[in-house]
Amino acid sequence: MTVRGLVLVEARHAELCERPEPRAEAGAVVIAPRVTGICGSDLHLYREGHIGDSIVREPHVLGHETAGVVVEVGPGVEEPRVGDRVLIEPGLACLACHYCLTGRYNICPNARFLGVPPTPGTLADLVAVPARWVHRLPDGVTFATAALIEPFAVGLQAAKEAGVSVGQSVVMLGAGPIGLMILLAARLRGAGPVISVDLSPVARAMVQQFGADLVIDPRAVDPVDAIREATGGGADVVIEAAGRSRGDGHAPLHVRRVTRGARLRRRQQERRRQVPGHQRGCAADD
Repeated sequence: MTVRGLVLVEARHAELCERPEPRAEAGAVVIAPRVTGICGSDLHLYREGHIGDSIVREPHVLGHETAGVVVEVGPGVEEPRVGDRVLIEPGLACLACHYCLTGRYNICPNARFLGVPPTPGTLADLVAVPARWVHRLPDGVTFATAALIEPFAVGLQAAKEAGVSVGQSVVMLGAGPIGLMILLAARLRGAGPVISVDLSPVARAMVQQFGADLVIDPRAVDPVDAIREATGGGADVVIEAAGRSRGDGHAPLHVRRVTRGARLRRRQQERRRQVPGHQRGCAADD
């Protein structure tokens, strides 16, 4: 038996391929995905064939922001059950290292991540996942909403690490999907005003709809002056959510100049490596 999977054969070339049907081994479940979000990491892999040190060396299934239905459970699995609506937590930690055993499995050095080479992702008819990383959905939470929980968790963690609190002014450099999640998380923590800076008119329109108090086009106005005026002298927290090593180029300067006693959180830039060539086609990665 086979199932279909969206396979990245090489950069900018993906095919819908037949792949072996996954089975639920001990401690695992098989899920039929219903909704899978497209993450920035998926786009990096598709466009460039790698993200950071993770390189597509052979045909590879993308995807990790997934909600679906359990269709099979393996030996030893009590929860979830067949028919349950679930969300997949895509970071598969080892659960045996020091960090996992002390509750910090999010920084497990042995973790695998669904959809990041060499671990196959969830853009397939069926996917097998350890039951430990599968969470039942409450009634009324749609599959589409559930697929947004993983990126929203990124926003929540960013706001937490930046120490965002009630009444603080927050500036987000970047209004992409993660910037939007950070905006919502900052609002939940009582921040305001929340200010967004982005070069893209599409992104600025979206963050305006999400309720940013001020949206700045850095090509139209001086963001330093605009932020100082809006905050009465300087922002309390600045979060760099664009994640680019090129582009405006002045974001770090703006951060240093617009803040007074502020905190800055900046996403680490990925290291670039050349993508090796490989044979085209659907030969599997399992």
